[in-house]
Amino acid sequence: MPSFSGLNHFSAAGSVKFADGKKYQHIAKIIVQAIYNLLSLATTKRGYLLLKCIRRYVILDMLSGLKVHLEVTIRMFSSGLVRYKEAIQEYSEVHPEKSWNFPKNHSHQHLPSDIVGKGASKGYNSKNSEKMHGILKDIYSDQTNFKDVVAQISRIEHHRSIAKITRA
Repeated sequence: MPSFSGLNHFSAAGSVKFADGKKYQHIAKIIVQAIYNLLSLATTKRGYLLLKCIRRYVILDMLSGLKVHLEVTIRMFSSGLVRYKEAIQEYSEVHPEKSWNFPKNHSHQHLPSDIVGKGASKGYNSKNSEKMHGILKDIYSDQTNFKDVVAQISRIEHHRSIAKITRA
């Protein structure tokens, strides 16, 4: 298994209790290498085709997360998108009940023109602030009575922010 800098380590990726987009991205980075030998074309055609779709998706996700895009990276994304659609089509032939209709799947279709029109996606996606959800989850589970939680979380987060400023 390749080592990746800053990668979260999971005891069981299938039962992650809390995960933001970063944790799912870390799972996606290693899943292809982790299950490659299990899902060969000789073993299971459906599993192999699903792995192919996941790999194509991870490549698109990696390219979409670049901080700087050049014409060549936009072309790479566009050609990768074609290969991803082909992989989905191939998988749909053996598993027609699977729906590929989810928001990020659809947003990838518009990404090349969005990057040309607006620049790199870092400024208009939610990955940057998702890590804060962990703090709010901890406040909710550890410091509220589970009634009128919005007011309690706001008060606790306000006190936490004031303490942070005071300590600085």
